[in-house]
Amino acid sequence: MEKDKFYEARLTWIKALESGRYKQGTGYLRKDDRYCCLGVACEVSGLNLPPSPIPLNTTEGSITCTYGGNSAVPPQEVLDVFNINGREVNRLVGMNDHEERSFYEIAAYLRNLWGIPRCQKT
Repeated sequence: MEKDKFYEARLTWIKALESGRYKQGTGYLRKDDRYCCLGVACEVSGLNLPPSPIPLNTTEGSITCTYGGNSAVPPQEVLDVFNINGREVNRLVGMNDHEERSFYEIAAYLRNLWGIPRCQKT
């Protein structure tokens, strides 16, 4: 398989989704200790975007985090690292938030989309 310039970043994101290290959440890139699949992308993008905590007005005292000022979708610079467009962002949000697909299922979708097989020698 020929590797493009996005291969390593994409593989890093996929492996992070498969790792079990991140707890899955919905509605925000990151809320408390839970992440959307795109929040994981922000964390592993290599851009060192510090998550900015913002208290939510809830009885639980929840905290959401923004990346580059965004709380629902990643900033463009993160999307550029992985070369994902708006249509793919919408698909991933749908899988994570509405279809309630697991991170492992989302990782499998991304592997298929980008032609990255499960067994990789890196």
